[in-house]
Amino acid sequence: MVVCVGASIAGCTGLRAPIDAAEPANLVIILTDTLRADRAGTEATGPSAMPVFDRVAMRSFTFVNAYSPTSWTRPAVTSLFTGLYPQRHGVQGRQDRLRDGVPTLAEVLAARGFDTVALTTNPHVTPTWGLTRGFARVIELMPNADRLKHGNDAAVVLDAVRRVAPTLRPPFFLYVHLIDPHAPYDPPGEDLAALGHDPKAASTLARYDGEVHFADRHVGRMLAALDDHGLLAASVVVLTADHGEELYDHGALGHGNTLYEEVVRVPLALQVPTTLLPTGEQDGRRITCPRLATPVSLVDLMPTSLALLGQPAASALDGRDVSPALVCTAMTPEPLFFSLDKERASLAAVRWGEHKLLVDRATGDRRLFALPPEGGELAVDPAEAGAVTTQLAGLLEAFERSAQPGLHLLLVGREGVEELRRVELLVETEGRFTFARGLGLEPTDRVELAGGGTRLWASVALRSVFHRAPKRIWAQDRDELLFDVEPQGAPLPLSLTVKVDGRLGGISTRNVVHNGVWPVRVNRATLAAETALVDRRESGLYLFVREPAAATQVEVISAELAAALAALGYVDRAIDQEHGPDQAR
Repeated sequence: MVVCVGASIAGCTGLRAPIDAAEPANLVIILTDTLRADRAGTEATGPSAMPVFDRVAMRSFTFVNAYSPTSWTRPAVTSLFTGLYPQRHGVQGRQDRLRDGVPTLAEVLAARGFDTVALTTNPHVTPTWGLTRGFARVIELMPNADRLKHGNDAAVVLDAVRRVAPTLRPPFFLYVHLIDPHAPYDPPGEDLAALGHDPKAASTLARYDGEVHFADRHVGRMLAALDDHGLLAASVVVLTADHGEELYDHGALGHGNTLYEEVVRVPLALQVPTTLLPTGEQDGRRITCPRLATPVSLVDLMPTSLALLGQPAASALDGRDVSPALVCTAMTPEPLFFSLDKERASLAAVRWGEHKLLVDRATGDRRLFALPPEGGELAVDPAEAGAVTTQLAGLLEAFERSAQPGLHLLLVGREGVEELRRVELLVETEGRFTFARGLGLEPTDRVELAGGGTRLWASVALRSVFHRAPKRIWAQDRDELLFDVEPQGAPLPLSLTVKVDGRLGGISTRNVVHNGVWPVRVNRATLAAETALVDRRESGLYLFVREPAAATQVEVISAELAAALAALGYVDRAIDQEHGPDQAR
């Protein structure tokens, strides 16, 4: 195993030794909420709002094209902890909770003897939503339940890190989630002044930058506190964010509404123990490697962390181990996928090569963007976007169809009415259920198989509510059962009972098998097929089938073949494996 030092592959020298699984390193992930990638020094147009991150980056591996798979916290952190895209793990809506049976990074490491500790200031990263499974200690630092932020919470987290540090038992996994610089932006005056802003007349953008600076300097103090106890020398340290923030880039402020670059690109620095670095490269000089421009996603952090810790890889993940990007090994490029499915937005996107395609699932609208090396995104003229749009749309459709294949029974709560409806479902088959699970269910919901696998019973609460804290926002509950049967042609007699306030009632069966009534017998072939994830729907119950699409084949031309083709004039230039399909001419 070799590491690239310098700007070319010619600068490669060998690692001293791989991390020994018998004496695994520790893992420290410090995640700063709502942090744009372009606030780091390498991209900042003025004084860097992230000097600590910049200093860490100088002695770390920095991925300059790192992405969150979505633009709000809960699905993003779920992807980080599970290695799965939101389309796969099912945590997308305001009411969704990570289902049991999906291994988290903390669970995997705890089972292998790691001390696991989480410090969180975000109500989305709590036991309520299943995201702290596997952590032996969960310290919630949210003193005011009615507000997302209590104030400048990084100072509260710093105190907690200082208390926790002497109690950590190696090997350990420490996860720290800072809520700053999430809105409201109200940084201390000293952080505004450090960036050259007048604390008494700071603009919205200046106040955001001040929040970033405040959080960043406290990250530096947290790292120092861990180092004071000798805990960093043998630790893999990850500095990143769950999503970015729109600062009027497209006319609005905030996040969780779009999938533009400013809300999905995140900073990512990966620091490995100095004992792994080549002799003579432990003096704090910047470590660079040509492949760090490779686009990566938060879903890659779970398999990559396990690999760097010398731990066996988890299976069936969307993410991949990108540690080869740290060594002199070319990585085959892979598309990155994105999803936003909450409130009134249902969007999907895919990045492949130098382009990104945005799709509105509700309307079917498609927009293609070019991604220049300097950052941002440029809309491509629809007249010139045809071939690339078609290819990227095929990649996205194939992925979303493969994410949750099978029979789907979807229950959608009423919107505009705060209510609780308990729905009991019984699904019977003349064949046998091969699997059944709930997507987006609450802790009180139940899904069970009985009768030797011939009956599926579920009790589901549709909780359509208006959240008054920490945000005033409407959440229409959508609970889903996913199952399949063998043989696939077996009929499905369905019977449905609905109890509302203890009385039998009905539920709309819009778009369910030709508006059939319950009980109803259907065959798989009679069901409507869906090729994309659920968009906005009216209240009711829906039954549909989603079949996996044939994978879109992406040919990757080797560097040697590309050079030969270029010499013969068949392509304009050698094709770098990091670039996408548009490089061939």
